Amino acid sequence: MTTPDAFRSSFGAMTDGELVARWARHQLTDEAQAIAAQELRSRGIDPDEIDMQGELERQAHDAVSFRRGQRQRAGRISLRFLMTIFAAVLSAFGATVAALIFR
Repeated sequence: MTTPDAFRSSFGAMTDGELVARWARHQLTDEAQAIAAQELRSRGIDPDEIDMQGELERQAHDAVSFRRGQRQRAGRISLRFLMTIFAAVLSAFGATVAALIFR
Protein backbone atom coordinates (compact mmCIF):
# COMPACT_ATOMS: atom_id res chain seq x y z
CA MET A 1 0.00 0.00 0.00
CA THR A 2 1.41 3.39 -0.97
CA THR A 3 1.54 6.25 1.49
CA PRO A 4 -1.48 8.12 0.02
CA ASP A 5 -3.48 4.90 0.12
CA ALA A 6 -2.43 4.35 3.73
CA PHE A 7 -3.55 7.90 4.60
CA ARG A 8 -6.90 7.40 2.85
CA SER A 9 -7.44 4.11 4.65
CA SER A 10 -6.47 5.54 8.02
CA PHE A 11 -8.51 8.73 7.68
CA GLY A 12 -11.46 6.78 6.30
CA ALA A 13 -11.51 4.57 9.39
CA MET A 14 -11.57 7.56 11.79
CA THR A 15 -14.73 9.05 13.22
CA ASP A 16 -15.57 12.64 12.33
CA GLY A 17 -14.36 13.76 15.75
CA GLU A 18 -11.04 11.96 15.44
CA LEU A 19 -10.41 13.38 12.00
CA VAL A 20 -11.33 16.92 13.06
CA ALA A 21 -9.06 16.56 16.09
CA ARG A 22 -6.14 15.50 13.88
CA TRP A 23 -6.84 18.41 11.55
CA ALA A 24 -7.01 20.91 14.42
CA ARG A 25 -3.66 19.86 15.89
CA HIS A 26 -1.82 20.76 12.65
CA GLN A 27 0.38 17.70 12.99
CA LEU A 28 -0.14 16.39 9.44
CA THR A 29 2.37 16.49 6.63
CA ASP A 30 1.38 18.42 3.51
CA GLU A 31 0.49 15.19 1.73
CA ALA A 32 -1.56 13.90 4.67
CA GLN A 33 -3.24 17.29 5.09
CA ALA A 34 -4.44 17.28 1.48
CA ILE A 35 -5.90 13.78 1.86
CA ALA A 36 -7.47 14.66 5.23
CA ALA A 37 -9.06 17.74 3.66
CA GLN A 38 -10.54 15.55 0.90
CA GLU A 39 -11.91 13.12 3.48
CA LEU A 40 -13.41 15.93 5.55
CA ARG A 41 -15.10 17.41 2.48
CA SER A 42 -16.44 13.99 1.47
CA ARG A 43 -18.13 13.87 4.89
CA GLY A 44 -19.65 17.31 4.41
CA ILE A 45 -17.21 19.06 6.76
CA ASP A 46 -15.47 22.16 5.42
CA PRO A 47 -11.88 22.13 6.77
CA ASP A 48 -11.71 25.92 6.44
CA GLU A 49 -14.69 26.28 8.79
CA ILE A 50 -13.25 24.20 11.63
CA ASP A 51 -12.83 26.36 14.74
CA MET A 52 -9.24 25.46 15.56
CA GLN A 53 -9.09 27.20 18.93
CA GLY A 54 -12.47 25.84 20.00
CA GLU A 55 -11.51 22.33 18.93
CA LEU A 56 -8.20 22.48 20.82
CA GLU A 57 -10.01 23.73 23.93
CA ARG A 58 -12.56 20.92 23.63
CA GLN A 59 -9.76 18.37 23.31
CA ALA A 60 -8.02 19.79 26.39
CA HIS A 61 -11.29 19.68 28.34
CA ASP A 62 -11.87 16.06 27.26
CA ALA A 63 -8.36 15.11 28.35
CA VAL A 64 -8.84 16.71 31.77
CA SER A 65 -12.18 14.94 32.20
CA PHE A 66 -10.62 11.64 31.21
CA ARG A 67 -7.75 12.02 33.69
CA ARG A 68 -10.20 13.02 36.44
CA GLY A 69 -12.24 9.90 35.75
CA GLN A 70 -9.11 7.75 35.80
CA ARG A 71 -8.08 9.17 39.19
CA GLN A 72 -11.56 8.53 40.59
CA ARG A 73 -11.51 4.94 39.37
CA ALA A 74 -8.02 4.43 40.83
CA GLY A 75 -9.24 5.84 44.14
CA ARG A 76 -12.21 3.46 44.22
CA ILE A 77 -9.97 0.50 43.41
CA SER A 78 -7.53 1.51 46.15
CA LEU A 79 -10.37 1.84 48.64
CA ARG A 80 -11.71 -1.62 47.74
CA PHE A 81 -8.22 -3.06 48.09
CA LEU A 82 -7.76 -1.52 51.54
CA MET A 83 -11.19 -2.68 52.64
CA THR A 84 -10.36 -6.22 51.50
CA ILE A 85 -7.11 -6.19 53.48
CA PHE A 86 -8.93 -4.81 56.52
CA ALA A 87 -11.58 -7.53 56.27
CA ALA A 88 -8.90 -10.24 55.98
CA VAL A 89 -7.01 -8.90 59.01
CA LEU A 90 -10.22 -8.60 61.01
CA SER A 91 -11.19 -12.14 60.08
CA ALA A 92 -7.78 -13.51 61.09
CA PHE A 93 -7.92 -11.56 64.36
CA GLY A 94 -11.41 -12.88 65.05
CA ALA A 95 -10.31 -16.46 64.37
CA THR A 96 -7.35 -16.04 66.74
CA VAL A 97 -9.52 -14.57 69.49
CA ALA A 98 -12.12 -17.31 69.05
CA ALA A 99 -9.39 -19.99 69.27
CA LEU A 100 -8.09 -18.49 72.52
CA ILE A 101 -11.57 -18.18 74.04
CA PHE A 102 -12.69 -21.72 73.22
CA ARG A 103 -9.56 -23.56 74.34
